[in-house]
Amino acid sequence: MRNMIRNLILAPAFVAAAALATTSASAATLKVPFNFIANGKQCPAGYYNVQKGINSSVVTLVSKDGSRNFTWVLRPGEPDPSDKTIRLNFDNQGETHVLQLVQYGSQVSTSMTDKSRHNEYPQTTIAAGEGR
Repeated sequence: MRNMIRNLILAPAFVAAAALATTSASAATLKVPFNFIANGKQCPAGYYNVQKGINSSVVTLVSKDGSRNFTWVLRPGEPDPSDKTIRLNFDNQGETHVLQLVQYGSQVSTSMTDKSRHNEYPQTTIAAGEGR
């Protein structure tokens, strides 16, 4: 009987902790319609989660199946501080798309491509959701 009462008291605490854990990080799912390269690794077209914890300066890109996982440090970016969009910016190098940077709200990752050649290529941007 004591165990049952203890479980009745602890169960709501565990549920509240789980709810807090899920809201302590925010994420958006983006559909990338083409194969691309990120950090020198081939990535297939598909759905990718862009995740960032609250008050975190780190962003993670994870494929839906979990086979690809990349993490970058964020820094203040040029976008409007009230911008809440999540973007993946790609350089189009012929038929190859290379992930150039991740924008999460008003923060951006460091450039992932050679900055001296970055302006030579057309750009593709995929955007969705809201970042905090």
